[in-house]
Amino acid sequence: MKAYESNRTLFLFPFLGMTLVVVLYMFGLGVMLESWVYERNEQELHRVVEVTQKSMDSVGATADEMDLIADSVGLATANMRISIIDQEGLILGDSYYDEHQYINFDHQLMNTEVKLAIEHGHAKAIRDSRYLNAKTFFYAERFSQNGVFGVVRVSMPMEELNQAIYRLRWLLVAASFGGLLLLALLMATYAKKLRCTIVSERKLLEERVEERTAEIDMLQRLASMLAACNSIDEVQKIVADIVPKIIGEVPCAISLSNEKGGLIEQKIEWGGKWPGLTVFSANECWALRKGRYHISKDEHSSLSCQHMGKVDDKTLCVPLLAHGHAIGLLHVLLGDDNEQLHFNIVFTIAEHLGLALANLNMQAKLREQAIKDPLTRMYNRRFMDETLEKELNRSERHDKPFTMLLLDIDHFKPFNDNFGHDAGDFVLRRLGELLTDCVRKEDVACRVGGEEFAILLPETNVEDSKFCANKINQAVRQEELFFNGQSLGKLTVSIGIASFKIHGKDPISLYKAADVALYDAKRSGRDQAKVANIATASKVLDINFSKKNK
Repeated sequence: MKAYESNRTLFLFPFLGMTLVVVLYMFGLGVMLESWVYERNEQELHRVVEVTQKSMDSVGATADEMDLIADSVGLATANMRISIIDQEGLILGDSYYDEHQYINFDHQLMNTEVKLAIEHGHAKAIRDSRYLNAKTFFYAERFSQNGVFGVVRVSMPMEELNQAIYRLRWLLVAASFGGLLLLALLMATYAKKLRCTIVSERKLLEERVEERTAEIDMLQRLASMLAACNSIDEVQKIVADIVPKIIGEVPCAISLSNEKGGLIEQKIEWGGKWPGLTVFSANECWALRKGRYHISKDEHSSLSCQHMGKVDDKTLCVPLLAHGHAIGLLHVLLGDDNEQLHFNIVFTIAEHLGLALANLNMQAKLREQAIKDPLTRMYNRRFMDETLEKELNRSERHDKPFTMLLLDIDHFKPFNDNFGHDAGDFVLRRLGELLTDCVRKEDVACRVGGEEFAILLPETNVEDSKFCANKINQAVRQEELFFNGQSLGKLTVSIGIASFKIHGKDPISLYKAADVALYDAKRSGRDQAKVANIATASKVLDINFSKKNK
């Protein structure tokens, strides 16, 4: 009995000792593995923070662009929430929520990780998340970008980590009955699998982040190029080159408002022939009526834009807004292959296009105001001076003739005195129309000032210019003028003709020569055209003409 008890004791104590060693080993190993899982998770969160900060640095993001960056990085991550918080504790961007939801959030400085990150550069915390409704792992780092200071925070629910830890503990319990060797084998196999998964997921994450970063870079390039455009043609070339690189080869079109009739006209298309109407009213588009995007042929809506006609494919219409007003539409054809198209990117493209086209429209209006006479809508003296110098240089370069006509209405002052200035303005407008009809498309008709007009005739010699002048004299002479039901009688014009090199070798001398010829036509009886005298035009002229008898 004593021997049995002794053997049992000898067996029991070593067994208990070995059991204790194994239990302690397994416990220590479990603690180490749990710490390792947390560390790896923290490293992945740190990686996402770095990717977010690199995206901010690469595009030079402002506070208004933080939400777009958070969304872009968030799309490339799984079960991770990215938040960008300023130093006052206000959220600038969040991958889970829209901007209008930020006001419902608690002040972020109340959260330990945010406060410590601002103070020490980085911090982590595990706590219950009110918005994710779960215990969550938080990691935050401080940043500084374009004068904006704050914290980038990445969070992930603890459920996945807890599941991983639970599986590890189960393996340890099972391995304790199979021996240390089996435990080592199982852990080595699991660690290898876990490591491959992490590497694979990290590679996938990097690829997605790179893709989103490339999209952001292309959007920035698109915005900068559009801002530098001087015409619709340049806009078309840029969007046809850059936009397909962002959203793929998708049929798209741009339609702009026509101020004359209140219609919408298609101006630009790329990615294939646009199947919709090229001219339609604003009331035929739901996007313009709603003031926000609309999808025609959507399975959730039977309301389709009338301007898409019988097109069976789904189409996306996005208003092009500038200063709160819709100036046109961006159309995107949504086929089965484009279901994964990110609408936020399309909206960003539409925003850039709207601002660029509005700037072009403003530039065109300002340019027209600068070069057009407000009364007659003819080119003004400023435009004539610019064009005259350019045409003389071109004529010199190509050895081509160039002629200038200078016109003046005969006896216009008595006409204004008799009929009033409103009638005089009517006559000036009508004369502008007659002059435009009498000249070629390449000729330039201008109102110099008062009742004086000029016509620039490129590649035209003296004989041909005399034909043009006589044509103008005849057209004005035959014109019946009526204003407010009252006959204004007949008007005539006197015309002076001067040719480049023959009568003047620079803009000033050419203009003076034409002015001398005009005075000669008036002195000779008016209602006629006179060619400048070569002998007189060759002299340096300094003549002040009295026009009391006009």
